[in-house]
Amino acid sequence: MKKRNLILITIIVVIALIFSCYLMISPLLKPVNPIQNDSQLIGGDKDSHGCVGSAGYSWCEVKQKCLRIWEENCTLENTPTCDYNSLIKSYIKKDVNCVINFLCINGTKSFSDECGCGCEKVNQELKKTYCTPEQKKAEVCSQYYLATCGWFNQSIKCLKYPCAQNFDNPCVACASLNVEYYTPEECPK
Repeated sequence: MKKRNLILITIIVVIALIFSCYLMISPLLKPVNPIQNDSQLIGGDKDSHGCVGSAGYSWCEVKQKCLRIWEENCTLENTPTCDYNSLIKSYIKKDVNCVINFLCINGTKSFSDECGCGCEKVNQELKKTYCTPEQKKAEVCSQYYLATCGWFNQSIKCLKYPCAQNFDNPCVACASLNVEYYTPEECPK
């Protein structure tokens, strides 16, 4: 009798487990109507210009069309590339129609181009100053800042121009073992 009751209870528990599993997965088995309304459609999110944002399209005002910015730049081919962080040109006004009279410091002159206007360095050859043996032996340098570009000697093989490094002043540059000469100002980029 005990054995029969144990089998009966085991069968009831197994049936209860199967039924509870069915109840848990039955919502997943119901068919879903794929088209309930336009707002739930994939790709149904057009903006005011007709660009489908979920597909990665956005409106490009310059080209007057929808485009994916990782596939196509939103600039005209003849649009100038403006480097407002240049060491050679310092823009005072970032406007194509720049009409300002201003005085530039020594070593620079005023300019106006398709990116704006400002002051630019006058094209001049930077004076090379070779490090003397006394400078090479310096153990202590004064602590002042005078932008200096230290150019490396032949022991350094550089992969790209310039083969140089920025230093705080000429003394610090020449105290470096691999510097042959220096020029005033920061190294070119």
